[in-house]
Amino acid sequence: MDREQLLAKMQLILEKAKAQNAKITKEEVQAFFEKEKIDEVQLEAVYAYLDENHIMVKGFVPSRGLKEMYDLEEEELASEKIKESKYLKMYRKDLNKLEVPDKENRKELYKELLDGKEAAKQEVTHAWLKKVITIAKGYMKRADGIILDDLIQEGNIGLLLCVEDLFGSKQDVDCESVIRDFIKKTMETYLDENQILADQENTIIAKENLLAKAMKTLSEDLGRVATVSELSEYTKMTEEEIEDLMRLSKDSMKAGKGE
Repeated sequence: MDREQLLAKMQLILEKAKAQNAKITKEEVQAFFEKEKIDEVQLEAVYAYLDENHIMVKGFVPSRGLKEMYDLEEEELASEKIKESKYLKMYRKDLNKLEVPDKENRKELYKELLDGKEAAKQEVTHAWLKKVITIAKGYMKRADGIILDDLIQEGNIGLLLCVEDLFGSKQDVDCESVIRDFIKKTMETYLDENQILADQENTIIAKENLLAKAMKTLSEDLGRVATVSELSEYTKMTEEEIEDLMRLSKDSMKAGKGE
């Protein structure tokens, strides 16, 4: 393949992966190069290219994993330069007025919370409000399209629910770990729910883009409009998927009838 053909094929692979929630298998990648029969070294270069474009290739271990984006320590996250809204700045200013207990005093507070002492609920909550902001900033690495203020609000809800759950329970637990994990789980659930909605929209858009590019490329190669069968072979999508996308396009995309 010449450079132009390779780039066109790589774009098709990218579009297919995006249509599958940024995931693709090694076998699916290899299927795009059946006729060219490229070797393993070249395939490794293709996998690395996809990885650099944030596509997960199942079975490929990249030199730079995506995991690093999610595993920063809280101390590092606190120093991250993440843009804050004017409302968040005002909120942080209010939080600075609160007296936050040190580590030793927190231990006593947790004991009082578990024993059901009412005053401990508010003090434990106050002790965690700044930490909620820090945790939320960490998740902004994967929170595409999510507003930091909204994520903090979800974290605060999780904090309140967890404190209420611990109150008077007399459980033998590490409150520090339980509260942190509950806040994180609340934020993750919120992110996952939003991601599902975004993925559904992005999947359709990605498939439409893949199909449009395939139609253009095949039209130029064949000198005519490609059939559904030809489009299916080229894009590795099923004929049913292609027909559904054409219906969704409201006649802006139509298949040919062949020779």
